Amino acid sequence: MRLTVDRLENDMVFCETPEQKILALPVSQFEFAVKDGDIVDYDGTRAVLLKDLTRARKEEMQSRFASLLKKKPSCEEHT
Repeated sequence: MRLTVDRLENDMVFCETPEQKILALPVSQFEFAVKDGDIVDYDGTRAVLLKDLTRARKEEMQSRFASLLKKKPSCEEHT
């Protein structure tokens, strides 16, 4: 099952499923230094980092954020 890491709290990793549900998994099931936003393949006992998908997702999020910064307000201020 493909999951997206939402956050880490103590020794638990909270992941979002494709159905937008949250799963709490023990950090011991991750064989890498897990970070928010990582995309993993989870087989029920261990999670494997999907490096290419994680990289692509992070690049897409950075691009979206940059485009938001470039947008100008749609209305002018009146003084």
